[in-house]
Amino acid sequence: MVVFFLRLSVALSGFIFLVFATAGCAEDSLFGSLDSELTPGLQSAPSDQSRLTLYISPYVYHVHSGAHNDVPRMIGLEWEPAGSYLEYGAAYFRNSFYQDSGYVYAGKRWFFEDNHQGFFFNVTGGLMYGYRGENADKVPFNHNGVGLAVIPAVGYQYGSFNTQLILLGTAALMISFGFDLPR
Repeated sequence: MVVFFLRLSVALSGFIFLVFATAGCAEDSLFGSLDSELTPGLQSAPSDQSRLTLYISPYVYHVHSGAHNDVPRMIGLEWEPAGSYLEYGAAYFRNSFYQDSGYVYAGKRWFFEDNHQGFFFNVTGGLMYGYRGENADKVPFNHNGVGLAVIPAVGYQYGSFNTQLILLGTAALMISFGFDLPR
């Protein structure tokens, strides 16, 4: 029961952070300059061009030893419409327990510089499918294999390429590589 409430609080706090930080970015927001208060030094201006990024992930490091899948074979697409503060994406992967899985999400990137290059912080939230059977309790609010996920990451963007270090709860770290597809 304690684990359930711990997972609930983590998921809800991540979701609340995503909503408030995104709302704070809008100039006509009810929250005014909340974004700059929550993320000082980070830039959140929308891009003037849309972005479609192809992602792959070749490796996951698991904190606890055991028979975990360290090669997720993750492939995903992420789209950020021109003028938007949000990005939308979907990914397919093999989870830590060798089950086919998917993640559909909305997210936000904050750059440390105003030119959409260099270091950034990213958080996404959405629905994750694939943790079934004896592994159903590995994802919060899992029902019939569908659960909620809030996933933070740090990354670096250089031209059309980026790499991210993604925190997967308290269980693992994943590295991913992205390429912005030509427009």
